[in-house]
Amino acid sequence: MAFTATINSINLQNDSFVIDVVFNDSATGYTSTKTYTIPNDGTVTQSSMVAKITADGTAIKNNLTALNNIQSKVNSVITI
Repeated sequence: MAFTATINSINLQNDSFVIDVVFNDSATGYTSTKTYTIPNDGTVTQSSMVAKITADGTAIKNNLTALNNIQSKVNSVITI
């Protein structure tokens, strides 16, 4: 069981790199694609892009945990 980010493609369009990344959680089956557009001017490094993808993946993974906790309450009856 793992949460992963896979770079699907890197293309140069209009002087910018367009990077498609698929985030996947094998435990829940969750999958989503995020597209990053970065300038082709040398300001973005490989390590900074990996850090950005990792940060985004961590945020998504953390939100999945919260969503699963909320979903467990579906059909719950609250007595007031």
